[in-house]
Amino acid sequence: MELSISRANRFRDCPRNYFWHYIARLRPAQAPWLKFGSAIDSLLEVYDSYGLQAAIEAIKTYELTDYESAEATFMLTAYSKLESMPTATIKTNEGFVSGNHFKFNVKFTGDEVSDNTFNIIGEFDKLAKTEGIPKIVERKTTNDAIEPNSAYWKKLSLNPQICAYAWIGNKLFGSYPKIVYEVLRKPHGVARKPFIKEVKGNKLLPQEWLQALLEVVDAPPVTMVARHEFSVDEEAINNFISTHAEVHELIERYMVKSDVLTKKEIHQKYAWPINTNSCDNYGGCPYRADCEGKCSAEQMETLTVADSSRETSSASESKVSTGH
Repeated sequence: MELSISRANRFRDCPRNYFWHYIARLRPAQAPWLKFGSAIDSLLEVYDSYGLQAAIEAIKTYELTDYESAEATFMLTAYSKLESMPTATIKTNEGFVSGNHFKFNVKFTGDEVSDNTFNIIGEFDKLAKTEGIPKIVERKTTNDAIEPNSAYWKKLSLNPQICAYAWIGNKLFGSYPKIVYEVLRKPHGVARKPFIKEVKGNKLLPQEWLQALLEVVDAPPVTMVARHEFSVDEEAINNFISTHAEVHELIERYMVKSDVLTKKEIHQKYAWPINTNSCDNYGGCPYRADCEGKCSAEQMETLTVADSSRETSSASESKVSTGH
């Protein structure tokens, strides 16, 4: 089974959300903030290859509002003020790799942490290297403050993606890489001049707002672009693998439940628990309407039977394995 970091994170956030997205394959319209973030990510790739002016020119090829285009222009210009970290060519077990959006598919075959076998898939935003040390670069946009001691970095340090990238990098490069996050703050999320669009009750036109933003791009009153480097210890990496293996096992368990429900003509969604604490995250779950309703007594009994069948099957397999 292939399990990406984003898939595992979605499952941990809410198993029912995972079901709608990856099993039922429902694809609601992309939220505007996600659409804008994706555009910035692509524009930064253009920046890496062709420079600032080419990236700014490319903005018009995306379906952005005039204000979003102004915001993107400022963010790219602010990013250009960071010390350059060029894309690097890095030697792996399978040859040399380089470039942006490097896709990986690394097999975990079991060790002292977990005896599961699964593939971890995904892609790095960018590969770099300084002083001979490989660096995996991940880019993000946010409305939050990104000053050096802000809560944003503390929260980000808990992201399992960091441990995942360290483990994957070690498998690919033969040594643990540094994990670098480049974060761009969106101007409209800053509640102070010149980032607010209104002046004395009058809303600035997009070009007027952009001009006001560019006047402070060299020395903004708050941090608008930041780069932070993370190192990960082996204990944290082992914890990630253990948790990732548990997620893999749970997904397989719920898949078994789904099959049982399908045979009984009961909707598969009831096999996947809802985490009601996540319903309002990120502007609200797009699958909320699909989750209405609860399991009936008959459905709960069916799920219990499915769990019992799985446990009996696992016990039998274990006995056979011991016998060999």
